[in-house]
Amino acid sequence: MPDPYRFDPTPTPSSEPTSGGGVLGVLLWVVFVLCLAVNAVTSLTGAPVLLSAGFGALALASLVLLVTRYARARR
Repeated sequence: MPDPYRFDPTPTPSSEPTSGGGVLGVLLWVVFVLCLAVNAVTSLTGAPVLLSAGFGALALASLVLLVTRYARARR
């Protein structure tokens, strides 16, 4: 029976999966939230439709990338 009070310097592998988000995941979330906010503001203020649609398309593209990364990480 191992001693629970003894310090063992050897690292044990973690059974918990890491999130794997990294810098790219954070960047995608930031782009998604900012594009949604800018899209909402441009829609409400009467800015040109192409500007609003551009930010909407960027938000949609970042969301698709986030979902794709999530689905691949689940496999």
